[in-house]
Amino acid sequence: EGAGIGMALVSTTGRIMRTNANLQKMLGYTDAECSQLTFMDITSPEDLAKDQALYNELVEGKRDSYQLEKRYIRKDGSVIWGHLTVSIVKGTDGKMEYAVGMVEDITEHKRTQDTLGLTQERLQAILDHSPALFYLKNLEGRYLLTNRLFNEKYHRAGASMIGTSMRELF
Repeated sequence: EGAGIGMALVSTTGRIMRTNANLQKMLGYTDAECSQLTFMDITSPEDLAKDQALYNELVEGKRDSYQLEKRYIRKDGSVIWGHLTVSIVKGTDGKMEYAVGMVEDITEHKRTQDTLGLTQERLQAILDHSPALFYLKNLEGRYLLTNRLFNEKYHRAGASMIGTSMRELF
């Protein structure tokens, strides 16, 4: 109950048996409401097949745990991102009794990643239309960013430049 992340106990059929306060807060459900759901009910359709396949491997004994970044559907219909770690709890017979799911809310991290990706795409578009050669290197002298004109001059694709040094280029 006192864990700093969301936690759930999940049956072999995927039914949510118990949740802690952090997961309830994340998803907007009470523990009683969660116990009427399966993990499939709160998983975004885009991520469901992958999550189900991994969970089935747990149930079949092909793995003991897995991790996955996935989207959760909250009670109000909004979507959050979570980093999920699932581990099994075995009985005395060595078979899975239930799974423990641990969820860290990574929604803000994902939004930041998306924003940075858009910013980098915009910067690349601006630099690619520049009439000058442009590159950006790190302190070790490795290329972090090059523009289209620079890549054309050295007959290299932009992606192949990233991480290389001047020595490797020539």
